[in-house]
Amino acid sequence: MTREAHFDVNIKRRVFLTAVEPALAKKLTALARKQGVSTETLINVWLTEKVKEVA
Repeated sequence: MTREAHFDVNIKRRVFLTAVEPALAKKLTALARKQGVSTETLINVWLTEKVKEVA
């Protein structure tokens, strides 16, 4: 028997798609795998660092 469940969901994450050259994507994926993180995480960390440098 199942019971009715009530809960609030507040999803604020947004996804932005950006084209990346296939060869670059392959290299990024390999580097991320070596570091044990997802490609998305690696890219976000690197972009955050770069933005801080130029800000």
